[in-house]
Amino acid sequence: ETLKNFWYGDCYDKRVDREITCAPAGSVAAGRKAVFIGAGALPLTAIILNRKTGMPVTCVDSDPAACRRAEALIEKLGIANMRVICADGADLNYNRFDTVFIASLVPQPLKEEIIDEIRNSKTPTFVAVRSAEHLHT
Repeated sequence: ETLKNFWYGDCYDKRVDREITCAPAGSVAAGRKAVFIGAGALPLTAIILNRKTGMPVTCVDSDPAACRRAEALIEKLGIANMRVICADGADLNYNRFDTVFIASLVPQPLKEEIIDEIRNSKTPTFVAVRSAEHLHT
């Protein structure tokens, strides 16, 4: 309930709806696995995505303090099918994920490294790269 009242909540809710709409049919749905790179201490997108689709979502961030806060929030909200990994997104194995979201705050050079790593994997069917301007798929 508290997250529904978060002042950015409506904006994020609409953004996630738009990303789901842009995705190929069935790629953002229950039974698929998503990862959100650059999730931060308040993984709002990942939480909304999980609630809207039922998808298990892995939150990734390189900041240990942000990861601890995100873990505590997910635990407090009782979301069983979300987890947090404290890692650099460029070092992640993307073969276990169907859908990848990259946060707008991830620096551009790192986004490029992550995209290169995703290209070397076999499974992601949808990659959403956020920027300050718009969504890239």
